[in-house]
Amino acid sequence: MAELFYRGPSEIDGMPIRGYISHNSSNRKTGDMLQTWIIRDDISPTEACKTGADASICGNCPHRPANDGTCYVLTHQAPTAIWKSQSSSLPASTHGKPMRLGAYGDPTAIPYGQWLTLIARFGALKHTGYTHQWSTCDDRFRALCMASVDTPEEYDEAVHRGWRTFRVKTSTCDLKAQEIMCPSSRGVSCADCSLCAGTSNTGKNIAIDVHGSKGKINLFEKNYATKTNITTGTTL
Repeated sequence: MAELFYRGPSEIDGMPIRGYISHNSSNRKTGDMLQTWIIRDDISPTEACKTGADASICGNCPHRPANDGTCYVLTHQAPTAIWKSQSSSLPASTHGKPMRLGAYGDPTAIPYGQWLTLIARFGALKHTGYTHQWSTCDDRFRALCMASVDTPEEYDEAVHRGWRTFRVKTSTCDLKAQEIMCPSSRGVSCADCSLCAGTSNTGKNIAIDVHGSKGKINLFEKNYATKTNITTGTTL
């Protein structure tokens, strides 16, 4: 069951997109949260990934398949099912549940005001959100989303711009002074934690060790090493 809450141009490139909200409590890491999905309107999520048209909803994210990235979302599963579904209003029992901005897609593809309306409409007292568009998007998203950063240098720049950050790192990379490890490493769900709420939360910045399949971990470490070498001229 998913409800359409936005249909219009992408704030990233102006192409047609949709925004859906669903209730899915089967994700153990996130816990019992409302999930939002941002997808192209005119082509399926799998086709968008194949052609690079997912830039409309993912922007410059380095984890996109087009960037030989490590995105964990299987677009032929939930995103495709939602793209094919008919919009259906969510039950009243979902009111007040925490909300995840962008289970798939970057929240900044949808206008900032639409998110405020959606959060208020569902009475979501907690939310989480992440964006890789932190250097180019509407600055008001700092209040809703964490800046997704992938190197210490990106961390420094995002913090300088006034963002709280969420950094995926290698296991050998140290924490920065104002970072803590994601509480999920202790078994805490996102629904119970909700530290990743942008500057609306005053907690420290969050870091997490890259995780998932061995292949994706290896690819992340390879891409990380390349990006760090380009940025700093050093070898990990």
